[in-house]
Amino acid sequence: MRSLRVPALVAGVVLLSSAAGITWTSTQSASDAAAAQNTELRTAAANTEVLISEEFERAGAIGLLSAQDATYRDFFNAPGTTAAKVTDDITSRQQIVDLLVYGQSLFPGSIARSGLVDAQSGQEVAEVVAGLPSPPITLEPNADKKLPFFGDVMSLPTGWLYQSTPYFSKETSEWVIANGTTVPGDGEARGVLYFELTMNALR
Repeated sequence: MRSLRVPALVAGVVLLSSAAGITWTSTQSASDAAAAQNTELRTAAANTEVLISEEFERAGAIGLLSAQDATYRDFFNAPGTTAAKVTDDITSRQQIVDLLVYGQSLFPGSIARSGLVDAQSGQEVAEVVAGLPSPPITLEPNADKKLPFFGDVMSLPTGWLYQSTPYFSKETSEWVIANGTTVPGDGEARGVLYFELTMNALR
């Protein structure tokens, strides 16, 4: 009987050792897989952060450059009140609409809405939603009170860009981030130029 116990004991030890080895191998493999996945996620997150940052910088640069276009000053320098010029749909207002439509074409699917508001009267001069201009009759006479970022943009020095925290836009039914700057003229801000980047586009 003793001679049978020794081989059995040896076999048991071998089996335990093998089980321990298999367990260690499985645990190590799982650990390696988790580490590899974490590395991939960190890389993807870093790349996404760079892309979003570049998107904001590009959008901001285009907004600041666009605000310097003489078309905006031509509109504000034209005779008559802003409300009357909007109602009459004068040539410079139509040119502003063209600029806004073109700006949205630079960010296909990214800009939900863009527009221009008179900084002094609050009258909405132009608005483009998803590439489509809003008719003059639908433009708000007190847009300054309805744009959540208007005061923040006006508080900045001329030539600065404001980027808001995300908010829900009732006009587009999307979560957006507003980018806004002032249109200079005669040493003061004449208008607020803005565009809303969609959160879906950033994702």
